[in-house]
Amino acid sequence: MFDHTLLAPNVTLMQDLLLQGAAKYSNRTAVIQIDAPLTYEQLLGRAYEYGRGLQRTALEAGDRVGLLMENGSEYVAAYFAIFLAGGTAVPIDIRQQPERI
Repeated sequence: MFDHTLLAPNVTLMQDLLLQGAAKYSNRTAVIQIDAPLTYEQLLGRAYEYGRGLQRTALEAGDRVGLLMENGSEYVAAYFAIFLAGGTAVPIDIRQQPERI
């Protein structure tokens, strides 16, 4: 993965928020959902799993990845996975008409 700290040491990237949260608060709740909350450690695990899947699809650094999902823990994991894999997340509103998407 690209080490941004060499170019911009004071910049926090999206994936850093999850990585730092998991390092500092691994067993604390990161996402609240109806059936079961996710800890930072669990969220990071899912994000890594999804990120590895994205990298297997030949995702290259800076590629845009559309994210068309309902809100929930899987959305949060997928969102961070895109950044961890080196891509740029492009959230798409699920309420949009197909021709607008």
